[in-house]
Amino acid sequence: MSDMILLRLFVTRLTCGGFMLTLRLTHTMCDAPGLHLFPNAIAEMATGAHAPSILPVWERKPLFARDPPGITCAHHEYEDVIDHSDGSYASSNQSNMVQRFFYFGAKEMRKCHTLALKINPKQAVRISCIVNARGKHHDVHLPLGYYSNAFAFPAAVSMEELLRKNPLGYALDYLIVSDTTRAGFGDANFGWGQLVFAGPSKALDLISFYVQHKNNTEDGILVPICLPFSAMERFQQELERITLESKEDICNLRSTRITSMM
Repeated sequence: MSDMILLRLFVTRLTCGGFMLTLRLTHTMCDAPGLHLFPNAIAEMATGAHAPSILPVWERKPLFARDPPGITCAHHEYEDVIDHSDGSYASSNQSNMVQRFFYFGAKEMRKCHTLALKINPKQAVRISCIVNARGKHHDVHLPLGYYSNAFAFPAAVSMEELLRKNPLGYALDYLIVSDTTRAGFGDANFGWGQLVFAGPSKALDLISFYVQHKNNTEDGILVPICLPFSAMERFQQELERITLESKEDICNLRSTRITSMM
């Protein structure tokens, strides 16, 4: 850690008169809601403010673990990733990875990912959704300017065979999706007009983000995906098939709810 650069900031001027502001940081410093405080502070001072309206706060005591630490429930999110020893997903071959962008939700992504990777039908698969500890729905009482990490990523688990054979409503039964499109990156005003895009520059291996984005005049959610080339082709085909399912199939929710162990 001592040799790592904690934060890098790049500004690229464009021939059209605009610019790109790029941040690269060590994630141990902050999460997305905390990170957005930094460009917002720059934007405020660029437009005449002498100090940020929200001062940074480094107060980590509310999130300290119990003493002594103790595990009180199963944490599937920390288990080893899917066994790809059968060659179903060559994650080590980075030259084979491709990036694509789609407009859709977490329930479709879960099923498409599973089918595209050709996982063993008897193998358990999981999806994790980031849950923010900030806000009125959680009793953490973090100060307004708190910028360090304050999130968890509980996992929903299912057998691949069940996920493949059941309608989309089966996957939906497993999910409680946290809306990460409200991190606030698009709210910064540097005095140069409305932002065209604000969010991650690309996806990571099997990790995707919800990015608030405007397609022409229509507001939507942009989801960057990173998969091996062959898996990406199957992913696109499966997405097309799922979006053509009838409304009855998509809304065929099972009566049995899967309760999170978190």
